[in-house]
Amino acid sequence: MLAPGRLHFMPVSFKLVFYFTMFFSFTIAGSLVAGFIIQLIYGINPFLEATALKDFNNPQSRNLVRWMQLALATSGFIVGSLAGVFFLNKRPCAFLKLNTGIMPVMITAAILCSFMVVPLVNYLLFLNQQLNLPESLRALENFIRHSEDEVAAITHAFLSDTSVAGLVINLVTVALIPAIGEELFFRGCIQQSLNTIFRKRFISIFITAFIFSAIHMQFYGFLPRLLLGLMLGWLMEYGRSIWVPIIAHFVNNASAVLIAFFLFKKDKSGNSSSIFDTVGTQPGDLIWVIASAVTTVAVLYAMYDFAKKNKTLFSESAEVDSQTFL
Repeated sequence: MLAPGRLHFMPVSFKLVFYFTMFFSFTIAGSLVAGFIIQLIYGINPFLEATALKDFNNPQSRNLVRWMQLALATSGFIVGSLAGVFFLNKRPCAFLKLNTGIMPVMITAAILCSFMVVPLVNYLLFLNQQLNLPESLRALENFIRHSEDEVAAITHAFLSDTSVAGLVINLVTVALIPAIGEELFFRGCIQQSLNTIFRKRFISIFITAFIFSAIHMQFYGFLPRLLLGLMLGWLMEYGRSIWVPIIAHFVNNASAVLIAFFLFKKDKSGNSSSIFDTVGTQPGDLIWVIASAVTTVAVLYAMYDFAKKNKTLFSESAEVDSQTFL
């Protein structure tokens, strides 16, 4: 029987490369398997008939894209992360902080942060979207904006499904699976590995948040996603369990799904917007942005203070390897 941690002695540089290799390898494998299944069921080859997947007015096309994204997120982030951790750590669950107890106060803090940070996130998104590349890079800017418009169109198509079944599927594909998968990979594999290099944990949190935002390949959403990455990294570090950032990530995504569901129910055109989307971006909303920043930082600091003063309440779960050199 294959035992975990066969490669635990390798340096951190190797481990980081290995995690990304597992992620990309399982993503590719998952896409191939998903494409094969789609061709068997629907008779469509998603790789050769990509235009068929862009007809978002067609419910079948929406479902195909939804299942493809679910397969990619599950195979790349979840399976890839677990496979990487299995080979690189003798105690995989302990390394990921999967088996540590979750304190109610930390869950409460995670949920509060998910809502309180919204005005600040919206404000950063507004600022980010005002950025323009130099004239010499105009072609690149047009490409980026076109790519992000396509992503927005896909998201709009998903969230426009006003059936109860569609709501459940969206909560799974847009909220639950990304929350579990992305936290396992970024806050689990990457941040935990970086912690063995840097004594100051904020460096690990920042680098992980930067990678988290960059890998989404959405330039005009980079700043708000960086902020969310910093918050999730902090929740991981001082919540002492990976379930804390997973809960916060899920609440953030699920709130958007639920709000969109009820808005589309009310206005099938999808032109409605909620205060959840716009607070912090309207004239006179600066007070909400400041309040968002202050209250979020206050809760995060309270988590830090609580964790530092109550170390004995948390089990020391992460195995730190002796070889931490690059």
